[in-house]
Amino acid sequence: MNAAAVPAIEGVEELLVDEAAVSGGSGRNLAYADGFTRWEDRVPAWRRRLICDATTSGGLLAAVPPQTADRLPGRVVGRLIGGRAGAVTVV
Repeated sequence: MNAAAVPAIEGVEELLVDEAAVSGGSGRNLAYADGFTRWEDRVPAWRRRLICDATTSGGLLAAVPPQTADRLPGRVVGRLIGGRAGAVTVV
């Protein structure tokens, strides 16, 4: 997953720069994701919090064939590659 490709509304970085604005559910999501996610060092903590936000994590991702992705609304934020099932790398 390309962390920078995940859209963020203006001002969210300032809100998520520390954990004060992070809900309990979002904190638990991040803790859970840490069990199967490899975060590259260049992905800042606020962006990790955004990606795991509990208010937006339901039903926003869809795995589709590459030739279909350009015909759907939204952004391409990652791709499926070979590897251990269930593992996620965020760059």
